[in-house]
Amino acid sequence: MKYYLSLIAVIVMLSLLSGSRILAEEKTKIIINIPTTTLYLYQEDELIKEYRITVGRIDAPTPIGNFKVINKKVNPTWYPTDGRDPIPPGPNNELGTRWIGINKPHFGIHGTIKPQEIGKATSNGCVRLKNEDIEELYPLVSLKTSVEIRYQTVYVKREDGLFKITIYSDIYALGTNTIRRLRKETGLEMDDSFWEDAIKEAEEKGVYYFTVFSGGERE
Repeated sequence: MKYYLSLIAVIVMLSLLSGSRILAEEKTKIIINIPTTTLYLYQEDELIKEYRITVGRIDAPTPIGNFKVINKKVNPTWYPTDGRDPIPPGPNNELGTRWIGINKPHFGIHGTIKPQEIGKATSNGCVRLKNEDIEELYPLVSLKTSVEIRYQTVYVKREDGLFKITIYSDIYALGTNTIRRLRKETGLEMDDSFWEDAIKEAEEKGVYYFTVFSGGERE
């Protein structure tokens, strides 16, 4: 009798765990924005985690689009694409301590042995996190989790009659920070010289913030 009760308990537990995995797959979503070098983790529509990341260089860009998590690995072996021998886990392994692969060959989210490059565009295309961050993210992500990689350089927040504008550097030179596009994105008809200065600041410093009244006057 005890055996059957134990068996039933195990079945129930496995069912609950399976259900939670399905829930995680359906409700959890990763959004990465390349220009802000940030990874956002959502549960349903609620932002629950935010991490700074390293993204791909301009000559080896991080892919833009909608993907899914297809594999995960603790202490992964790194297989360099240039023909070098596999690198086992350890201080020379550029994947760090965790790997989260997406359905784009050779691309994924992983740790790093170069934490000083977080916030920069210096990787071979993958998204890197500090090892302590990827270790925190790893158990929160299931197979089939949605991964949306965006390229958004302009953010507009309307609040109490104010427009709070943030412009990030167009790090892949995709032409997102033009006067015409900024006017369209923000809905603000500022003169050309204003936008030229804003674009220059964003490109030189990586990000530029400003606030204007709804009438168009700068605060």
